[in-house]
Amino acid sequence: MYWKPKWREFKSVLRTFTGNCILGLVHMRRISLDLPILSGPQNEDLIKPISVEEVNAAITRLKSGKAVGADGYNSQWYRSLMEELVPLLHKTFN
Repeated sequence: MYWKPKWREFKSVLRTFTGNCILGLVHMRRISLDLPILSGPQNEDLIKPISVEEVNAAITRLKSGKAVGADGYNSQWYRSLMEELVPLLHKTFN
């Protein structure tokens, strides 16, 4: 349909525009970002590799009957292919 490419283009332009506006305001110090500072152990925990067990647990925790995600696959798809997907996802995320 004609409107779909235009909608994607509009979203892209809007995203770029709003991002640039926010970055400009931060640069001009009109708004401040009060972001938390991570401690050494917190940072270490965030940058450590994701384990196979964590990937397994994430797929297991997916709720059934929910709408598909941005990738277009529902939780049943992930569960049915868990044996093949876990090693691939583990490698991808690390």
